[in-house]
Amino acid sequence: MNTKKAGEYLCQGNKKALCKDFVGAIASYSRAIAIVPRHAHAYYNRAIVKNKISDYHGAIKDFKKTSDINPHNHNALLNSAGTKLKVKDYKGAITDYSKVIEIIPRDQNAYFSRAMTKSMIDDYLGAIDDYSEVLKINPSHCLSYCNRGLIKSKLYEFKEAIKDFDKAIAINPQNAIAYCSRGNAKFKLYRLDHGCEDWRKASDLGCKISGGLIKQHCNCNF
Repeated sequence: MNTKKAGEYLCQGNKKALCKDFVGAIASYSRAIAIVPRHAHAYYNRAIVKNKISDYHGAIKDFKKTSDINPHNHNALLNSAGTKLKVKDYKGAITDYSKVIEIIPRDQNAYFSRAMTKSMIDDYLGAIDDYSEVLKINPSHCLSYCNRGLIKSKLYEFKEAIKDFDKAIAINPQNAIAYCSRGNAKFKLYRLDHGCEDWRKASDLGCKISGGLIKQHCNCNF
């Protein structure tokens, strides 16, 4: 097994990829793999390049091969999950994010991404659990409060949703989406005056949707 020659092909592939010769890069990585069939680095780099040319299914196969050779390569799993999202394989992406969490139990990005993916398949309770895990790791993760609040609103848990939007606004007082969403939740609880107040603040911060809500519900010129 000529590992030195395989390394040369790997370097050659990297140079071609940098020059955006993606087809040539894939050919070089494939030559490296032909010499060293379990060359995890070559599989990983080939997957990255296949992604660039929209060969998503080919990339997924190469990321899987990378993970089979090196199960602790969390970057391969993360990239695999991201690629599966492109082909709408949401359950497959969730499986990959779960494997990342097994490797790095406090990876807030994996929890956050898994939460968003669970939302895409209407697993709202699972998404809430994952956003809650993010907030245990990072209590200042504003977007997790916002997203969790939005899901709670979908589940008609408006009072709990408002608490999450309160937290998001406390962390980032310029968060227009949090103000608008809190206004929506207050409106659902028949707290129209408070809802209008939040919509006005959201509108001041650039949220165009709030302007329409004000015109429709707040009985004022805007």
